[in-house]
Amino acid sequence: MHLLGELADATWLRLEDLLKDLDEPDKERQAFIDDTRQFFEQRLSTYRDKRKELENSIEKLNEQMYQLFDKLQLPRTKYDNNQMTLIEKRKTINEKIDELTNMVLERDRKLIQLRQIVYIKAKLTENMHINIDEISSTNEAYSILSDLTSKLKKLKGDIQVLLDKIYSLNPDITLNNSTAAKSFLSLNDENELSWLNDNNPLTGRSLYTELLHDYEHLQEKLLTEVVHLRTELGQKEPLLSCDLKEELVNLRLRKRYLSLLSNFPHNLTPNSSLDEIRQTYEQLTASSRAQAREKLKRLWDQLDVPNDQRITPKTADNEDDYLSMNDEIHRLETYVESIRPLLTKIQKREWYKREMIEFEKHAADPARLRGSSTQLLKEERFRMKYFSFQYEL
Repeated sequence: MHLLGELADATWLRLEDLLKDLDEPDKERQAFIDDTRQFFEQRLSTYRDKRKELENSIEKLNEQMYQLFDKLQLPRTKYDNNQMTLIEKRKTINEKIDELTNMVLERDRKLIQLRQIVYIKAKLTENMHINIDEISSTNEAYSILSDLTSKLKKLKGDIQVLLDKIYSLNPDITLNNSTAAKSFLSLNDENELSWLNDNNPLTGRSLYTELLHDYEHLQEKLLTEVVHLRTELGQKEPLLSCDLKEELVNLRLRKRYLSLLSNFPHNLTPNSSLDEIRQTYEQLTASSRAQAREKLKRLWDQLDVPNDQRITPKTADNEDDYLSMNDEIHRLETYVESIRPLLTKIQKREWYKREMIEFEKHAADPARLRGSSTQLLKEERFRMKYFSFQYEL
């Protein structure tokens, strides 16, 4: 359109030069000139209006483009090359606007994702003062996310330490939130939201609080038992602070040893050390140990326990062989009693197996068919008993 306007101006000037050379009467010549001038002035007016409209459009597009540059925090790029026509300039700016708009959309999508991650980690760590709607840039989101990730890592470490303390006091304890705690320690960006949903209304911070309560309750429970055992056994509180769990184990062993020695004469006193009690116990229970080994062997034989499985599990409360044997004897006797009906059938089956061998020997002898029928009646009764027993099984 710019070239069209220049062409119109040049054409009009050229026409004026040509018309000067015509021999037409002035009146007709002037009329032609006026008509031609009017035609070109209309064309030029249309061109100027279109040009102004195009310039205004480019100005608005430039403003829109600059806003996108600012929104993306990018340096502004200007398109003021005079070698470009207005239409080319408008096309170039429109293409740049499309490019910048896509960048903004992509950035907004990323920002939305980051806001969601921030929200999840803030909830896990109970930093709910963070308003994700006020996070206006990805840089700000990454900064907040870095801080929350550090807090979450520390929280995991604190929970792990707390779990270790709890299980050190009682390895067999069943915690209400043990599953949640174990899964919390293996959290990552992919499963944090599902953990919150699965354990709602629990959060990482509230999980730590509940575990801390469990730990304190367990400590209180152990301390109560320690104080009770101190009183029962006439023990004073240690002058030097010692591990609560260690003291409890020692008191339990002391009580158990003294209980086992109650039927033996000894000179032990409440002031006797645990080592003195243990040595006295070992000396006085030598014969009892042999009896316990024999009893345990009979139980193992009765249950057909393989040799490689004939062991007596030891714990902190039964570190002595005799104590562990007594525990195993008690466990096996309880088990035997619970399966006694089955054992009776097994023993009966073994008897029938032995009798069947003898029965088959006699049944193979044709001489049994001659003479008295007593043997045949005996065989028939055995068959009936055997089949009846098989039916019971």
